[in-house]
Amino acid sequence: MKRILTVLVLLLLLAAGGVALVLPGMQKRLLQPPETWPGDAYVLFGVEKGASGGSVARDLESKGLIRSARAFRALLRRREWQTALKPGLYKLEAGSSAEDIARQIVDHETFRIKVTIPEGLTVAQTGQRIEKAGKVDGKQWLPTAAEIKAAATPALVKRVTGLDLPTPTVEGYLFPATYWFEADATAADVVSRLLSEFSDRFAGRYTDEIGRNGRSLHEIVTLASIVEREAAVDPERPLVAQVFLNRLAIGMKLESCATVQYALPEHKERLLYADLAIKSPYNTYMHKGLPPGPICSPGMASLMAALRPQATDALYFVSKGDGTHTFSRSFGEHQNAIDTIRGR
Repeated sequence: MKRILTVLVLLLLLAAGGVALVLPGMQKRLLQPPETWPGDAYVLFGVEKGASGGSVARDLESKGLIRSARAFRALLRRREWQTALKPGLYKLEAGSSAEDIARQIVDHETFRIKVTIPEGLTVAQTGQRIEKAGKVDGKQWLPTAAEIKAAATPALVKRVTGLDLPTPTVEGYLFPATYWFEADATAADVVSRLLSEFSDRFAGRYTDEIGRNGRSLHEIVTLASIVEREAAVDPERPLVAQVFLNRLAIGMKLESCATVQYALPEHKERLLYADLAIKSPYNTYMHKGLPPGPICSPGMASLMAALRPQATDALYFVSKGDGTHTFSRSFGEHQNAIDTIRGR
């Protein structure tokens, strides 16, 4: 009878959550990694905002990530972590103990996704790059390209950077760089991060110099975006910028193939003469001056080239086919350069 009573007392204590106090050996075993792991190497586990320790424990147990929800809750009480669990998405590695998992959530060691945005992408292309990077294990964690496009508004630019854009798009202002995003980041979060980087690294950093430049920030970014698409090597970018500035100064059309490409519904490897007649304010073969806005997001080298162009009296340049250009002061020189490059 005494033995039966002892067992009943133990069972009652277990039901009350007294595992750690009564059966430390069992508690230790229940906190060990599960015998079988539900994934190959890791599992992505989400903790919702406001989730209790109990709900997190039950969710972990139901997914086979811990042995016992009750033992997990006892661990949280012992460590005083009941209210320290932070929301987010976590990459739980195979072989993680219950304490490893709890500590990871308490320390907010969330799963982040790396996205590299190269120079020269449009808003649409940037969205596609983010969407592709955000698909992990068959699930879309980061916003889609459509969501990025919807969030990328001048109103958001104003809120994040304080800039008033004179165009209805944010083209040119999503700064190219490598980013790490929380897997539960919203489209507004992602776009705001790229806008903040533009402000921190260029607009805010060179405010005074931009103010003395004689052109607005929007004009500088627009010019830089054309330089980004026209120049392939950094040392030539300031020269390319000055060529376009020279043309603007004498009322000459920019005649940039890059702006025509932007105006076309689809990118072409090679433009035809018919393409140069497309009706668009971005067609600088038809319209004088800068286009209404940027045609892509320029990198730092192109932004600085537009801000600090290199003196030259050239009005033309032609590609040599190796990423560099021949610069000419007159159309005659330009034509000779073309003939030389083509081996005529």
